[in-house]
Amino acid sequence: MKILRMPAIKAETGHRSHASIYNAIKAGLFTKPVQIGKRSVGWPSSEVQAINAARIAGMNDTEVRKLVERLHTKRMEGITVFDSPAMSTTVLDMPQSKITRAVDMTAEDCTGGAAA
Repeated sequence: MKILRMPAIKAETGHRSHASIYNAIKAGLFTKPVQIGKRSVGWPSSEVQAINAARIAGMNDTEVRKLVERLHTKRMEGITVFDSPAMSTTVLDMPQSKITRAVDMTAEDCTGGAAA
């Protein structure tokens, strides 16, 4: 999975400005970005693909909001912490500084097959 930065997001979605992406996030129509550095964010490519597939499939705003909620939930379910190569625990057992996000989702996982 790739993490897409803003120029790629605009190219993939057809949004013409940063503001339109952030307005969609505020409206619940696009996923929140993930922090990839102190001052940089990006979006998992699988989430962008799922939202695009939903739009292409004709989902309305209410359905897209539900999809975005599922994507955020899936993101949190995918959090795994690796304390050592031989051991992994859940995020609830470890301090925030040791959290590694491991998200493994596809457009099909998040839309229940409707995106295919």
